[in-house]
Amino acid sequence: MNDIILKIIPGEYENSDAIEKTVNYIYRTNQAKNLPLFCYGVWPPTYENIIKQFLKSREQHQNPPDRFVWHFTLSFPFNSKNVSTTYFKFADTIAEMFSSDYQVCYAFHTDTANFHFHFIVSACSFRNTISQLDSNKMQQYIQNIMDIAKQFQISLSCKG
Repeated sequence: MNDIILKIIPGEYENSDAIEKTVNYIYRTNQAKNLPLFCYGVWPPTYENIIKQFLKSREQHQNPPDRFVWHFTLSFPFNSKNVSTTYFKFADTIAEMFSSDYQVCYAFHTDTANFHFHFIVSACSFRNTISQLDSNKMQQYIQNIMDIAKQFQISLSCKG
């Protein structure tokens, strides 16, 4: 299959409105037609509940990290004619991997030359016994994503 690029979106995401801004961006909530909700750890799944429940998970920790969320993309070097259900299953498997400890949501964008998925992962677990999702732990998850890509026979490179 064609190469897919995993990119960690630069930014510290340390502002109190980081969750809301990122959710609004990936789901295009300021446009006439919002994108469908794909998420784990948020019920019922609404744009507002993603924001509220990500914040609620953060509030249950005595010392939450400065970072509110991690934001990354999977980008395809081709258009929709070549995006098979395999890529959607791959994206959902990635989200599911995070979901045992962290809330995660994602969206599929088709409004650029390269179609891509955006993911947002809470930096705080909804389980107060699980440590924050810091850069070291995120690197472990990225390695897991690389392994999942191999299982799907997807060539994946990482940037950022």
